[in-house]
Amino acid sequence: MNRFAHKIVLVTGGSKGIGKKICLDFAKEGAIVFFFYKSDSLAANETIEELQKYHNASQAYQCSTTNEQDVQNNIRNIIKNMGKIDILVNNAGITRDSLFFLAKLQDWSDVIETNLSGVFLMTKEVSRYMIKQKSGRIINIASTSAIKANVGQTSYAASKAGIIAYTRAVALELIPYNIFVNSVSPGFITTELIKTIPEKMMENIKSAIPLKKIGSPSEVSNSVLFLASEQAGYIVGHNLVIDGGLTL
Repeated sequence: MNRFAHKIVLVTGGSKGIGKKICLDFAKEGAIVFFFYKSDSLAANETIEELQKYHNASQAYQCSTTNEQDVQNNIRNIIKNMGKIDILVNNAGITRDSLFFLAKLQDWSDVIETNLSGVFLMTKEVSRYMIKQKSGRIINIASTSAIKANVGQTSYAASKAGIIAYTRAVALELIPYNIFVNSVSPGFITTELIKTIPEKMMENIKSAIPLKKIGSPSEVSNSVLFLASEQAGYIVGHNLVIDGGLTL
């Protein structure tokens, strides 16, 4: 199936984890994929090698999504070479978990800047071109932490809740130009971070999930690709929760 043949896709935080899976799944379905990464060039090169098995035009750009000039320059470069960006996935994010009264202001600022301001800057720049082409899909990666509170995640929860609200507001502004903006909120998903959680704690987490299992990056990616497709042509400003029932 080539739902995304001839589509140009840009994913932030695409070198590993959920972002990498999203990149690969788009490529498998015919898209030319570009992704931004912050610093891990080794992981980025490995992801590019895998992507180029599907299309050798795919490229990685080292880019800080919190740096407006960096964002503008890299996006303009893609537009210059490809002429358009059809789909944007705002996936880049960080955590600085800490009890709130022990948290440093810099840690709070880093999380808000990366997780929320980065989404704003990326969406603002890419939507300029989507408005001209009168089409586009933007999917923002939020989190169930925005819905179900976790101790030690005040900054992360605030940033992800902001993404959900931002998605709804910007969706209203962009839908007149045939640009569909939605978000997804993953729960516990198997990533490198999950693998560091002690076994006993993982058992407690699984027991709290009605489906009694941790989700996979594929389950998040499948939802992102659905929202990016023509099959989601009547979904606007929605937040799709992918959590095995955790937030019920």
